[in-house]
Amino acid sequence: KKNNFKEMRISGSQLGEFKNQSILLVGELESSNGNQCFLKATDGVKVECHLNNQLPALDVAMDESANIYEFDGFVDDSGILQVNHVVQLHGDAHGFNLENYHRLLEFIHHPSLQFA
Repeated sequence: KKNNFKEMRISGSQLGEFKNQSILLVGELESSNGNQCFLKATDGVKVECHLNNQLPALDVAMDESANIYEFDGFVDDSGILQVNHVVQLHGDAHGFNLENYHRLLEFIHHPSLQFA
């Protein structure tokens, strides 16, 4: 049986491997214009995202720690994340660390990696 956690939580560079699948993507909101926004994933990859029409538009905050989000959505054929649900996380000042989260993703998808 496959591990759903592994299948769903990905980094930006893995987006192409998950076309036509539901995923969870965590990153920093870089820009937003209506229902289109760009999220800088934990591996630094810039991901184009389209928010479901039922979701409110997002604004980039001056406080970078307030720009950390988890997007739940579907990767379409062109590699754009069609977002159905958004959770605002709290950045380093509040305990959420994007670098540590990315290391966790690497371990989940490549369990043979060794970390110092």
